[in-house]
Amino acid sequence: MASTKPFSEAVKARRTYYALDSSSPIPDARIQEIVSHTITHVPSAFNSQTSRAVLLLNEEHKKCWDIIAEVYKQQLPAEKFERANQRFQGFRKGYGTILFYEDTDRVRVFQNKFKTTPTDGPAVPDDQKEFDPVEDRLKVFGAK
Repeated sequence: MASTKPFSEAVKARRTYYALDSSSPIPDARIQEIVSHTITHVPSAFNSQTSRAVLLLNEEHKKCWDIIAEVYKQQLPAEKFERANQRFQGFRKGYGTILFYEDTDRVRVFQNKFKTTPTDGPAVPDDQKEFDPVEDRLKVFGAK
């Protein structure tokens, strides 16, 4: 039965659960369907549909968290990495990961098309990508 709790109360009471495990009562195909439906129908300025998602399940999910840990290990002092790695390993125990991001090339098209003042423009310089270097590492999962 659906909850009768008002939406605003449900949002206020929501919590993040870190006791993850590697099982899912929802079939992979249904998870993919939910993610695709969500990305397709999420509101966007000028109906530009700039939101993107990468769904990683099973071994791809684990590989993603291994890559994240490797990147952070190279960038953090050892004492900070140990704490961060505990969290990464907890996430790795989960069933899957959904990476949400914006297609910045598509955003730039709309920024240029609908400029209203001379200062309107990309928040990220054209010669930089928001997701480097992790973006390049995620290409192993088929991310474009």
